[in-house]
Amino acid sequence: MDTSTWTDKDFLAFLLIYASKADTQTTEEEILWIREKCQVSNFEHILTLYNGLSEYQTIQTIQQLRGKYYPGEEGKVQLKGILTEFFQSDGEYSLLEHNVMRALSRVL
Repeated sequence: MDTSTWTDKDFLAFLLIYASKADTQTTEEEILWIREKCQVSNFEHILTLYNGLSEYQTIQTIQQLRGKYYPGEEGKVQLKGILTEFFQSDGEYSLLEHNVMRALSRVL
């Protein structure tokens, strides 16, 4: 997977697509939220790339790119804030979403 031309918004869209799978299904509202937040023109391409990866490859991609686009502790805090906002956007921060957040906190 070639991510050399990605921007920070592309990476964020990828991460949020992963997070959207927390409760096993991605809703249309979640897709709209990601599109609005990230404002990437190639969202469908990022989604297609995401769908072609295994869980392991997805985690590896997140770990490899996080430091490039959201470096240091400040970047980690920023991403956790965006993820929390995303999980709370539907008014319900489910147990599954909490578990994904815990896992992502270790990955980030």
